Amino acid sequence: MPQCLIVPQHIWNRDCDAGTIELWTLEHIFDPWKTISTAAMQKYPNRMNLNVVGIDVLDRHTDPSGKLCSHRLLSTESGLPLTLKSLIGAARTPNHICKNIL
Repeated sequence: MPQCLIVPQHIWNRDCDAGTIELWTLEHIFDPWKTISTAAMQKYPNRMNLNVVGIDVLDRHTDPSGKLCSHRLLSTESGLPLTLKSLIGAARTPNHICKNIL
């Protein structure tokens, strides 16, 4: 008994001849620069990553080529119990310098 394959209309590639199926498509929509730069600068702290407890901007400028450069100080907190932190000497909040170029 012959079997039929029913393919929805949106899968058929309209740019090709009838009977040709588009198996894979790659598409990327670039968001506006304002959205990208705002999201990058407001990424931390957030409720989904509780390890970053604070962030301070040390320097932010636009270089001659138009790239946004930012140096930030991130204060982090590990998820270790207090007793283990005191044993390994990690009772204080570690800080990290983060350099972003957008």
